[in-house]
Amino acid sequence: MLKNRNNKFASAIAATAMLALSTVANADVKTDIADFRDAATIGDVDTIKQLVAKGVSIDTANKFGKSALMMAVENGNIETATFLIESGANVNAKSVANCSALTFAAENGHKEIVEMLIARKVDLNNRTRAGWNAIMAAARYGYNDIARQLIAAKADLSLTDKDGKTALIRAAQFNRVEIIKMLADAGADLEAGDKHKSSALITAAEAGADAAVAALIDLKANVNAVNDDRSSPLHLAASGDHGKIASALIAAGADINARDGNYATPLAIAAREGNGEMVDLLIAAGANVMLADQKGRKPADWAAKNGFDRLVLKLKKAESSH
Repeated sequence: MLKNRNNKFASAIAATAMLALSTVANADVKTDIADFRDAATIGDVDTIKQLVAKGVSIDTANKFGKSALMMAVENGNIETATFLIESGANVNAKSVANCSALTFAAENGHKEIVEMLIARKVDLNNRTRAGWNAIMAAARYGYNDIARQLIAAKADLSLTDKDGKTALIRAAQFNRVEIIKMLADAGADLEAGDKHKSSALITAAEAGADAAVAALIDLKANVNAVNDDRSSPLHLAASGDHGKIASALIAAGADINARDGNYATPLAIAAREGNGEMVDLLIAAGANVMLADQKGRKPADWAAKNGFDRLVLKLKKAESSH
């Protein structure tokens, strides 16, 4: 009986000791993993190498699924990223938000890392939860070299983000002229529309991106394209009071009396918004002051409705001489 009790006591002590050792070991592993992620973030490649030698997984990620490689890339730690890639890190790992090492590299302008990732056959077209891929990020932020790399590697230029915008539309929105030209030369569809059917030219006109508008006109984009409410680039230029853009569109053959979904002309839109200089520009270019929308409102009526008295006088004078 006493012997059995001694054996049970000894077993209990052994089990407790093993649990304690396991707890310590687990704590050490967690510490190593945390240190690994921190080292990747700050670019401490020596610590990275030591921890890999200790057995820490090269693809260790945080609770959001962001791997050590993604952390190194995001922070531009080229030496660390190089070591992780050459040590076999998964270049196509994705975070919870579906970000990848390539989307981080493109978004942050790290062309050297983009080059390495392309050489490792990274997925060029992975899209984040917001629908952005690497070429869209390069277009958005104006990273010409990265856009060139991705185009040369045959990134899919037809893909869209959650708003239905292609890389070309994003480049137009943010006035990225060189990238617009690169994308067009690579075969990007100039007339592709977003979820509201706004083409690159419509988007550029609305954004006031005058250099992008000029580039797209030179590329023979349709100056009379319309979105899903029948607004043309000229309607949107008139609304935003973008005189330089309106002049360029008119010179390229834009229909100065185009009707939107409410039968409003660009002149009516300018009058509605109180854009006096735009009203002058459109009248001088031959806009018809007598055209009414579907409710019978002429440009002068819109100016009166919104309290733009000087414009009312100007438009009434133009009506009298029509």
